[in-house]
Amino acid sequence: VIRQKEWKGNVVHSAEAYLDEQEGMSENKYLEIEAQRSHVFRRHDELFAKTFQNTVLYLKQIRDICHQQQCDLVVVVMPDEMQVDNDLQKKVMSQIGAIKPDEWDFSLPNRLLASELEKLGIDFIDLLDAFKARSHEMHLYRPQDSHWNIAGNRIAADVLASQLPLILGKR
Repeated sequence: VIRQKEWKGNVVHSAEAYLDEQEGMSENKYLEIEAQRSHVFRRHDELFAKTFQNTVLYLKQIRDICHQQQCDLVVVVMPDEMQVDNDLQKKVMSQIGAIKPDEWDFSLPNRLLASELEKLGIDFIDLLDAFKARSHEMHLYRPQDSHWNIAGNRIAADVLASQLPLILGKR
């Protein structure tokens, strides 16, 4: 696995240097947070179903405002590290226990969101496939931190640069 260590740019609002390898928190704390958030990947999770419907309502409101203001709307669906890192999936599933492996579906939120966005007529770009394809070659997230590292940001930028003109060009 390749990790990029150099970043050229400016860190805004911080006197600290950016370190792509800097751990965000302890592994135990990170696994605890990921375990708490993992309910979105469980089939038939009631909390996810409720919060997902709220998300759809907010997206509809955003769409309506954009139409009123005559501006384009494109939603970018950003993958969670749990969706692309098999080792993290195993660690979190082990920590939670008691949930059968077949009750997990790591692409569920993306499929549901894609379906709703299509119904609402909202264009979107889902980065999950691009991240999954590259996650076997390199780390895409900072260690024990759910934010993208330099490589993850580069993949997102490449996908957006290739797909946004196609979406916006059809209007």
